[in-house]
Amino acid sequence: MKSIYNFKEKQKHYSELSARIHAFADLELLESKRPNTRMISTYKKYPMRMYQEILYALLDVATREQIVAYRRNFRSNQLKDEKDRKAAEEAARLAAEEAARLAAEEEDRKAAEEEARKTAEEASHKIAVATGTSSDEVLQKLEEIEALKEDHESLQEELDSLQEEHESLQEDHELLQEENESLQEDLAAEKKKIVRKVSQRKRNTRKSAGKN
Repeated sequence: MKSIYNFKEKQKHYSELSARIHAFADLELLESKRPNTRMISTYKKYPMRMYQEILYALLDVATREQIVAYRRNFRSNQLKDEKDRKAAEEAARLAAEEAARLAAEEEDRKAAEEEARKTAEEASHKIAVATGTSSDEVLQKLEEIEALKEDHESLQEELDSLQEEHESLQEDHELLQEENESLQEDLAAEKKKIVRKVSQRKRNTRKSAGKN
């Protein structure tokens, strides 16, 4: 295949473009331009070592401008991939921290429940010894007391809810009362206007009759 550049031009571009950091970009472009190049498999094994050979072969199938543009685009994609990788790592780190926090909270909850259970058992045992009853009976009584506490809290919540509803209805009643008073005032004002008009008409009628 005929080279794009003559020997002198190729040597000039090769000297100016030669850089190890672009080995992977140049290899990718070379493979896309000439996938059947017999040295491709070798270049893939040692791209950083053979970056000069890769560039030299690439200058036979790609212009200087194409190589520079491809390198720029390749680097941009690398930076994007690196940014995405870091974002994924950060998300994974935060997820791991959240999972660890939740696990620690669960352990603390279980430990607190176990401590409460032991405390209840010890208290029930002491009460049983003092009263001559069995520990199971004491535990049953304690559970009943706890259930009553929960019922009391539930009833208190219902009472609070009813109180809020009562206050809301009271506010609605006050608003309706204010609207009613306002309507009564408007009605009284309209009545006064009508009375004045009727009186004025009567006076006008009398004056007309007196003149006649």
